[in-house]
Amino acid sequence: IYVSVALAVVGMAPFRYLGETIPIVNALMVNACCSHLQQVEAEDTEVCMKECQIFEKPALAVVGHIVSGGAMFGLMAACFTSLMGQPRIFYRMAKDGLWFPLFAKVNPETQTMSEGIWVTGIAASFLACFIPLEALANLISLGTLAVFTFVDAGVILLRLGNVAESSFEAAQQPQEKERERTLFHQNYERVAMLLLFYTGSLLAASLIMANSYLKWPIFLLVMIATICGMMIVYTPVSWTTKYQSIATHDHRPFECPLLPIVPLAGVGTNAFMMGSLPLSSWFLCLVWLACGLTVYFAYGIHHSELGLRASQYSDTVPLMDYSATSRTSTAKSSYGGTSETTPEKA
Repeated sequence: IYVSVALAVVGMAPFRYLGETIPIVNALMVNACCSHLQQVEAEDTEVCMKECQIFEKPALAVVGHIVSGGAMFGLMAACFTSLMGQPRIFYRMAKDGLWFPLFAKVNPETQTMSEGIWVTGIAASFLACFIPLEALANLISLGTLAVFTFVDAGVILLRLGNVAESSFEAAQQPQEKERERTLFHQNYERVAMLLLFYTGSLLAASLIMANSYLKWPIFLLVMIATICGMMIVYTPVSWTTKYQSIATHDHRPFECPLLPIVPLAGVGTNAFMMGSLPLSSWFLCLVWLACGLTVYFAYGIHHSELGLRASQYSDTVPLMDYSATSRTSTAKSSYGGTSETTPEKA
């Protein structure tokens, strides 16, 4: 949809008149005020835009005002949606032990998360008053791309866990189980390090491309990222092993196809777009990330319900026996049954 709208807008008016903030409205107003011949001549277009009292096409001017109003209401709706969802995110995080217990409380009268609503409203008001809109928009874009990057990388690492779980369950002898455990840890650490170099190289190349005219560092970093990507693709046993994935266990029909090529392409695309954002946005993002990491390592990691339960199965391979136990407990809680399936059987 975005690509289609962009193609239509570029075809409506010369690119130099679209601007950076409201290109759709600018394209409509240029066509409303100026004829096609005036749009071709740069000086004539500037004159007709400044002296636009009689519209060449009045209907387009009306449409431009409608689009402006719709954009305003759309932004308001998006803000209200975020304000409604954030207290519930705080609630779920508090229930999982990653956030303070205060946010897990529900008002007995309104059945809402009052503390989370208050904190979200005050924080949103503070940001709206003191943070420039452009800087906030760039920060949101950078944060969104960073989250997508983490998700793409997480898909690759989770698939390694799926392969290890299948291989571990298929092993019969203790020596085989130990070998599968060692292989899993080797592949996991190897792929995690390669992903870090792959993402960092592409991100650095994008930053240099946006802020410098040097060419050789870009070529060198792209070559490093290509080598890391190829080494991830050809990780031994990781993507060729016949496995029974979590999606099959949970009867989910969809899995990421062409793995790890699709997630690697997603990481590369996100890193390229992240590098094109201003350096000031990177500073704000690093401050925000530092705050989140401080809360996590100072509080969340020590109170995580998932971590506390997973520590009971520390003698097995991560994401293996505990994932089976989690699926069993989830099935019991979802259906209210008392299945006799034990973690060992699962």
